[in-house]
Amino acid sequence: METRKNIVKHYHSNLNSKTINVSFLFYQEMYKSKLGSLLTAPILSFRIINSILSKIKDEQFSVFNIDQQSLFEDFEKTYLSQDNTYASFSFKTTDIKRNYKQIKNALLFLSQINSSNITLTNSKGERYKTFPQFLSEFTIAKREISFAVPSYWMGLMLRLDDNKKTHYNQQIQDMPLFISNVRMFLIYQWILSIGTDGTQINWLEFQKKYNYNYKSKNEFIRNVFRKLKVLMNKRATKSFNYRSKYDTVYITVFDISNAQVELKTETSHLVKAREKANYWRNRHQLDQEMYMILSKWLKNKDSYFYLEQSYKLLKINLRESNKSKTKEKKKKMSDYQGLKFFEVFQEAIKLHYKTTEYGSYVPDGYIRIYNPSTEEIYPIS
Repeated sequence: METRKNIVKHYHSNLNSKTINVSFLFYQEMYKSKLGSLLTAPILSFRIINSILSKIKDEQFSVFNIDQQSLFEDFEKTYLSQDNTYASFSFKTTDIKRNYKQIKNALLFLSQINSSNITLTNSKGERYKTFPQFLSEFTIAKREISFAVPSYWMGLMLRLDDNKKTHYNQQIQDMPLFISNVRMFLIYQWILSIGTDGTQINWLEFQKKYNYNYKSKNEFIRNVFRKLKVLMNKRATKSFNYRSKYDTVYITVFDISNAQVELKTETSHLVKAREKANYWRNRHQLDQEMYMILSKWLKNKDSYFYLEQSYKLLKINLRESNKSKTKEKKKKMSDYQGLKFFEVFQEAIKLHYKTTEYGSYVPDGYIRIYNPSTEEIYPIS
């Protein structure tokens, strides 16, 4: 006999938000532990997942946020007071895609995703049964799709903490349409999970994990990371920088927009300026104040060009200086770190300024980031 499903919540058509919150718990269970299976998923599967997350956004909570305690209590009262509770969802087919066959394939795929967890415990210590299947009872009729999601998966999507702290990332709801390659989309999810300190990977192991088969590191980076970075710069709330050494690729993630990203897209120059500031911060181990100083100047297009040319001059001067040195004594640009980088960069800025038109009649008009007299950086004005 089939176990009874208790539908305790109904979500109807019309998407709520252009941005969604993806909890760390949901990322771990869906995108990380199920990665092998998801590599063969129809891209519309992720469109459906994001549509669910859009509908429930106003009900998401962190147990560490006092202002959201009522949402947490509502969740437990709704889903954790009896066995086998479900939420039902209905969407217009046009919210997902007009092609019924593709929608059906995506729903079928999601119905085959399971978890090993079959019981849940509420804050009172009471245990209730739940189904492991991500969704079930899906139908497509009269230009509408409907399905049911069990309490286990609802909890993972609604709860925005990882049992230690609030932990989630914000995404654009329609990213599966913008990043339509499944492997690229899954790598995008992984990148958003990277912390502020960045991470490093072995490119051979990474490409094997995502079923790529490129013959060289440069080919892999060009066809995967570079292409994904371009897409994220155009649409995502975050992007990333990368550099490589031998078989290792180092990755750092940075914000490229604010909470109102769905209403206003940043200009391409501001994205470019942030990329440059983050690149220098990571390469030269700059602290937050140094990063903010460079960011301020780079936001101006004229200053951006001026600093870029000064940086090129610094590299040229270093290359010339290395010609007379032994291999052991030669320096790399990355050897200039922190305050030392600001010192040599300021010197290059001053030298480059002398070659410009302004340098001839305003000798002291160059950008100042470091004061050689006090050996301190210039504060942000």
